[in-house]
Amino acid sequence: MNGLTYNDVFVEEIVVRQLYPFMKPIRWIAYFMTLLCGVLFVTALPAVTRIPLVVCTLLCLFIGFGFLSFYYSNHLLVEFEYTITNREMELFVIYAHRKRKLLLSFQLDDIVVCAPSMSKRVRSYAGSGMRTFDCTSRIEGIPFYTLIYFDKRRNENRRVFWEPGNTLLAELKRQLPQKIYTDLEGEEDGRETEQNIEGIVR
Repeated sequence: MNGLTYNDVFVEEIVVRQLYPFMKPIRWIAYFMTLLCGVLFVTALPAVTRIPLVVCTLLCLFIGFGFLSFYYSNHLLVEFEYTITNREMELFVIYAHRKRKLLLSFQLDDIVVCAPSMSKRVRSYAGSGMRTFDCTSRIEGIPFYTLIYFDKRRNENRRVFWEPGNTLLAELKRQLPQKIYTDLEGEEDGRETEQNIEGIVR
């Protein structure tokens, strides 16, 4: 970096994954089932010793199904948070606006290349079998980038599909001018087909 240092740098961007139309009624059904199961649990608890074993078992299964429905319905609401703190990049996944989980963390120096997804600079990595993380909104027509970084702990390259904004790209370009590209070299952008994406982590 030619002796330059970057202190107190923090850039954050959030991308919301598309919630498909059929998912919305599923969420409301799950909320209703959870509420119904909660009512059944409260009303049946005092009489649990007088309920036949089969009925009690079915009731417990029904209640368990309700809570599982609530849990998975919350996981339909997904956001991705990209952050750069000085020389470190972190990607978080956020469920239902509440549960925040670290997905990836690596040093900027570990980045091999970052470019629009169909650029020649990253196209050669398609179908390579490396582990891939999809951190995009999945909204049709929105261009996304491919980032390749070297995982030192596992001694292997990893691939990230993501949608960085102008602010984040500018910071990456400032710190890694030889590794970050924003042009398509005259090519049309587009998403890779499912057949070309191997080992993808949703």
